[in-house]
Order: sequence, then C-alpha cells, then structure tokens
Amino acid sequence: MATEGRSIVRALRAGLQTVHPAAWCAALYVVLGLVTHIHLTGDAPEYAGEIYDRLRTGVPPAGFWDAGHLVWRPLGFALVYSVERVGQAADTATLSAISHTLIVISWVAGLACALILPTWLLRLGASPQASIFATATLLSANAFLNYTHGGSSYVPALACLLAGLYLLSPNHSVPGFSVLGGLSLAGAVLLWFPFILALPGALLAPWLLGMRSRDSVRSVAYATAACAVAGFGTYAAVAVHLNVISPTGFLEWFKRSSHGITGNSGVSRAAFGLSRSFLNMGSDGAVLKRFLLHDPYNPVASADLVSLGWKFVFFYAVLVAIAVTLWRSSWRWRLVFCLISAVPVALFGISWQGGDTERYFPLFPALLLALATSISTGRARSMGRLLPESLAVLSLLVNVPAHSRHMFAAEESAIVARVGAFDDSLLPPGSILVLPTFNDRLGAYFRSGTVDRQRIRGTYGFHGLVEKGSDNTPQWREGFSTRALAVWDAGGRIWLSRRVLSPIPEKDWDWVEGDDRRVSWSDLPAFFTPFELGATRGGVDGFVELLPTPRNRSRLRATLASD
Repeated sequence: MATEGRSIVRALRAGLQTVHPAAWCAALYVVLGLVTHIHLTGDAPEYAGEIYDRLRTGVPPAGFWDAGHLVWRPLGFALVYSVERVGQAADTATLSAISHTLIVISWVAGLACALILPTWLLRLGASPQASIFATATLLSANAFLNYTHGGSSYVPALACLLAGLYLLSPNHSVPGFSVLGGLSLAGAVLLWFPFILALPGALLAPWLLGMRSRDSVRSVAYATAACAVAGFGTYAAVAVHLNVISPTGFLEWFKRSSHGITGNSGVSRAAFGLSRSFLNMGSDGAVLKRFLLHDPYNPVASADLVSLGWKFVFFYAVLVAIAVTLWRSSWRWRLVFCLISAVPVALFGISWQGGDTERYFPLFPALLLALATSISTGRARSMGRLLPESLAVLSLLVNVPAHSRHMFAAEESAIVARVGAFDDSLLPPGSILVLPTFNDRLGAYFRSGTVDRQRIRGTYGFHGLVEKGSDNTPQWREGFSTRALAVWDAGGRIWLSRRVLSPIPEKDWDWVEGDDRRVSWSDLPAFFTPFELGATRGGVDGFVELLPTPRNRSRLRATLASD
C-alpha cells in the first residue's frame, strides 16, 4: 500500500511538472479574484468621474491630463468611447459602466502579471518551483490583491514594467525586442510616473542580468532610446496641447499631480509601508504610530508591540536572508540589480507618502527576482530558501482572509448600521454627511462604487473634515464652513458624524494624534459643540443634524471672516 501511495505521489508530481508554471499562476490569480474583494479604492472614483465629465461635456476636466497618471484617464476614455460608440451611445455611458471599464483593465493587467512574471523568472534561470512561489507572493501581496479589483493605474503600470523586463531578458537579443521593451517601460511611467524610479535598473537589466556582452550593451542602448522617445515625446505632446511651454509651467503641472499632499515622510513610515505592501497588518500601523508619537488618547506601551510586530520583523528577516544568499552565490549581479531598482523607490517613499502600499510597486519585480533566485540557489532547509518560501505561504494565509468577500460583508454591515436609518425625506438633494477625516471607512465605502442599494437608500455627498498631510489641513474649519453654507443655500441638509463631538477618538477610528501636528482631535469637538444640533439618526455611532439656524449660519460666517 505504501509503495502504491508513493507511486501515486510521483505520478502527480510528474503530471504537475508538465504544466507550465504560468498556467498554475494564472489559475491561482483567478481563484484569488473570486474569493477576495477590494477594500481600498484610492483615487479610482475620481478617475471615473473625470472620464464621465469628459464624455458629457466634450471638454477635458482639470485633472484629465494629470502628469502623475498621464495616459490613464485618456485610455479609459478611449475604451469607453469606442465601446459605446459602436452602439451610438457614447454620451450616455453611466458612471458605473466607466468604473467597471477601469476595473476590467486592472484585472486583465493583473492576469498579465500572473503570466509574465513566472515566464520571465524561468527565462532567467529560476526553477519552476521558485517561479511559482515568487508569483504566488506577488498575487497574494496586500497591495496587489487590493488594486487588481480597483480602477487605478498601478497594476497596469506594473504589468508594463514586467513586460519590458521580459522583452529585455538576455535571450532576446533581437533589436526589435529591445525597442518593444523600452516602449513597455515608457508605458509604465506614462501610466504612473513613480515607475520612472525603476527605469535605471530595468534599462540596465540586459547587462546586469545577462552576460555583460556587446549585445547586452546594444540592447540597453536601443531600449533607452525607445523609452526616452516615447516618454518624453508623449509628455511634450500633452504639454503643448495644454499650452504648458515654459519650464515653470511644466513644474507647476507636475506639482498639481501631488494634489496638495505634503509631509507624510520619514524612515519609519516608509519601512512600515513597504512591509504592508506585501503583508496585511490590520491596525498594526496605527498602533506603531501611536507608540512612536506618544498618542495621548490611545497610548501604546512597549509590551504591546511584542505581539504586533512579528509580521514586520519576519518580512525584513526574509529580505536579509535573500540578500545574504545572493551575496554568497554566483548571482551577485542580481543583488546589484535589486539595489539599483529598490533604492530610488525606497528613498522616494522616505521623502513622500511612504505609508501608501502602492508606492512600492516599482520595486516588486526586482525583489521577486531576488526571492526566486534565493529559493533556486539556496540549500535545502537553509534560511535563504525556507524564509522566502514561507513569505509566499504567509502572504496567502494573512492577506486572503483580510481581503475576503466575507470580511468585506462584515465591514459593510457595520457601515449600514451607521447610515441605514436615513431615508429620502431626511436627505433632500444636495445634502451631505460630515465625517471626521477623508479616510473614514464610510466615505471609502461609498467612493468604491460597491454600495448595496437594497440596504442603503438615497444619494448624498460626503465631506471629510481633515485630510492629513494636505496643504489645506490647517484650513479645515474654513473649508467646512464654505461648503455648509452652500449646502443650506441649495436646500440640502447637513448631518454630522457623532464622532466629531466625542472628546476622545476610539481606537478603530483611524485617528493617530500627532500624525499631522497642524491639527488635533480636540479641535473637532471644540469647533462643533457650540452649534445648535437637531435630531439623531443611526444610533451611538450615527449622525446628528446641524440645523440651519441664524445662530449657526452666523458662526460659520464668523469662521470665514476670521480667516
């Protein structure tokens, strides 16, 4: 019986080895897509809204040619216009249809990543097992798992980067492949500008990852020329179209792509952001920030960090093990490639918004190549092999449940409890719900476009009071006062989250005192408590109406006058 069992296992292994790793990875990608759900949309709703405005008015809105995502909105517009034009209904495309178009692009790009990455790794000498482990790490990575469900340009840009690296791999010595590789790399930058940080490593890949021959140098030259012509040419054409012809105007155009976000810098933020891009850490990030910033509202003791930081420590232990394995092997040049690709991205993360998980997509290919190489060359049961393999397993075990549809349904139920008591009579056209911050989960849920209309009725807007790290953060009172008066003048009603009246923020409200020193939580209740308030809806964590009384109007006008 035991002999027969071993024979069956060997037969199964032999059968599995006959299937290309890319096929297994594509199957895994489809399964993960079926069981998971987006939890963070980023700016995807804004992209869809600007495409919608472009279709309706015929005039590109202000953000349509955003320098940071130069071709993303135009690409979505062209696809929607082409599809709808076939039915002679290009001007009737719904916002939902546009959002779904962008999501489909992201999903297809994710599938392309699942196919290209293992193929590229095999071409560079990784074992089939290592290529599958590395690709599984990507497909289940916290950031990747989320944004493949969204309508942002991050995953399409990553697919272009991987395609460029594959076309520039050593076995592709034909100049045409080098040109196509350069064009693919330019496409990554045009979709999301921070991918320019990965270009030095990617353009040098034929030399760093090849035999460093004359053919490699020629491939680098062709790719660099093609990338430069496509990238600079596209930016120049759009700049001329926008009449941005001076160096100052060009810099201002790029500056607007930051959307007024400042600060959010630091080594600790970047270190945690990189690890979070691979492993979902729940509220660990907020807990760590509370500890580092000595949050007086929700203090964190040193002992509390012991049980929280194990994923953080494990992730960086994996990186150390990979680096040591590559340094001791004959693949040291791959470590150089990894450093050239990763260091610019890491430095950028330290200087600006390093906590955002998508910030590290440009270094994913280099890191995953290093991971696959470490698995392929590491000795059996060595840390250089066991830890990278464990990262793939841990990523699946941690991230998939966190992004599961079941988890999303639970979060949705909590959101419904906050606003389920509203009906159309309480929310006439133009009404708004006021939330403490732009990151409030209620607002994020509505921006995602996945609202369950059978459980939540009405159409209304949201106003986040505080957007940390923005140029406008200190003027949050004036921003609210301006909008509140406009809402009342238009016949709408204003409902304040009862959270803004609480003297202390709860732990699950995503507020960390000191995260932006220009604003404190105590500013919120101090500002809103003196106002005349009306009825309450939604229970303890619901909303209370800000009444349009003469006294309240006078207070808002006084706020604007003092500014």
